Formats: sequence, C-alpha cells, structure tokens
Amino acid sequence: REVYISLKGLFIGEERVGNGVTTIGGSTETDQYGTTVVSLNENQIKLSVLRSTTTETITPLTLTFSEIGNSAVGMLVSVENVEFADDLSGKRYFDPIETFDTRRTMQICSGFGYSEFQLETSAFSSFKNELLPTGNGTITAVVSKTFDGASLILALNSTDDVIFTGERCSLLDESDFILIFEEDFQSATNNTDLDFTGWTNYNEEGGYKWREKTFSGNGYTEFSTYNSGDASNIAWLVTPGFDMDAQSNEFLNFKTAQHHLDSPDNTIEVFISTNYNGTDVLGATWEPISATLASQANDWYDFVDSGLIDVSSYTGTIHVAFKVVGSGTNTTLDGAYQIDDFTMIATN
Repeated sequence: REVYISLKGLFIGEERVGNGVTTIGGSTETDQYGTTVVSLNENQIKLSVLRSTTTETITPLTLTFSEIGNSAVGMLVSVENVEFADDLSGKRYFDPIETFDTRRTMQICSGFGYSEFQLETSAFSSFKNELLPTGNGTITAVVSKTFDGASLILALNSTDDVIFTGERCSLLDESDFILIFEEDFQSATNNTDLDFTGWTNYNEEGGYKWREKTFSGNGYTEFSTYNSGDASNIAWLVTPGFDMDAQSNEFLNFKTAQHHLDSPDNTIEVFISTNYNGTDVLGATWEPISATLASQANDWYDFVDSGLIDVSSYTGTIHVAFKVVGSGTNTTLDGAYQIDDFTMIATN
C-alpha cells in the first residue's frame, strides 16, 4: 500500500550507532556511544503515517548473494537456487536456546563450493517454530543488518516467500575436471600496457589501454580512466582462442575487482565471440555472458569470484572479451576495474 509519512517533528538517523541503517524515528536518545533515533510511538504513527487507497504489488529485485551489498539495505530482494545448509535438516527458523535472533545459513551451489548468506529470524516472529524446508528454490526477503551492524542478513516477512520445492543442488566433482587454460598475470610488468602472448589489448575510444599491474607480490591487469584526459574511454581485453571441440563440459572462471567506482555507468561487461579473427575486435560478433562482477557494492580492491560460467554449448574457436566504459574528464566515470586468475576447466 502506498504510504505517506509526515516528517514534521520526526527524526532521521541510525537505529543503532555505527550500524549504517538509517531510519525514521519519533525521538532521539544519546549515550556514551552516540545518538540514535527511537521508534515512533502509537500516537506518532497515527498522526504521521498516512495510508492511501493505492495498492501495488511490490516486485522484488532479483540478485545473487554476492550482489547483495550495503546499497540494498531495506530493499525487497529475491534470490534463486537457494537451499538451507546440509546440517540444518530438522531445524526450525528460530533456535529456542537463543534470546533474540537466530541466523540460519543459506547456500547456493557454485561449482565446487557454496556461496553462502545468512537468514535471521527474530524471537518475536510468528513463524519462528516452523521447520526449515529441505528443498531448493527461491527466497524473497528484506536486506537488513545484524544488531551490531557488522554483517548483512536477509529477514523474512512470511514463510510464504520461501519456495523451496526443487531438488537440492549438487556440487561439481573436481576430480572430473582438468585445467586447460590459466592466466594468473604473475609475469606482469608493473605499469606497462598489457602485451601478453595471444591477448588483444584494444582501445576503442581514448588513449588508455589495459595495464599490467603488481601489488604485494600479486600480478593482475587493470583498466583505469583516471587522468586520461579523454571524454570517453572504451577498452577491450580479449583472451587467446579456445578450441571448444577438443574437450567437453567447459567452464570459465575469473576474478574482478574495482576501485573508485562512483556510477553504475562506469561499466565492465564480458562477451564471447565465435568469429573473432584475432585482430578486428569491432568486426566480430560479441555475445554478452552472465557473470558475477565487481561493482560499487564491493569494497575497493576486493577480488570477486565470477562463479563457474558454463560455456560448453559453444563449438569451434571462441574468444572471451572484457569491455570497460569510462571517462577521463567526468569524475563520476573515472573508476578502475581489475582482472585476475582467468581459467578454463573441462573434462576430456
């Protein structure tokens, strides 16, 4: 339902000092740690929170666990292919030995391991004694934080939003796969244009290219538009070719990181081409592929795993390309992206 809130006489601030969750309160209180807002009392709710006759169905934002960041706090999200951890069979949403909240681990199969996130249930919830479902499916919940603000969690409105009717997922067996390509960039020469054998480093717009980088003994590649002086920078980094007929069940994996991103328009994308000739980047047909990529939601310089990307449906020779769009004159678009540990695995 559409709601109007009269802010006159109310307060906006953190609900707990330092937890980063901003809310509307009816008053404030201060202790040795700082000042927080206090919940509206019943009279304030009646006077300030006004219900309209307009109702709408809220459409949740579909995200993966790795895409849930501080910017999503307070949002209704849906996450697919989720199940509760293996050791939670027969457990309930709330553990009776807890006083206030219980956290239950959710997991998504991600290649050889799990991507995990926590579901938190209050001692005051109406569904606290319900059993956790044992299947796999979609959960819709609100992104929030733990009491101390240290961790992000999901909080349910109702167990009707937990639709785990599918079969539990299975991890891949590492012993079934072999490594057919690996580039860890450890041979990088710091602050030089990348010129690794077989790779294409192409600047579509602007003068900057992908650079070889090293830091604390780790090699990687980076594209930054900072101080380029160009209104538009577009740079491609294309891998060597891969013969997809030489093996089966191919999967890609890589890591990306970012720093100084200020806008979602400062983008990185990943593509595959089956007709790239090794030189004419813009003349090839590039198909976008889905991967977990570093974004503003991630901390600077923290490498994010792409997840295993199934490319086994391709035949012939493929190339993978990373494309970054930014600007050296618009300070909201002069962030940087980094790539490391690019691999392809397959079965014989």
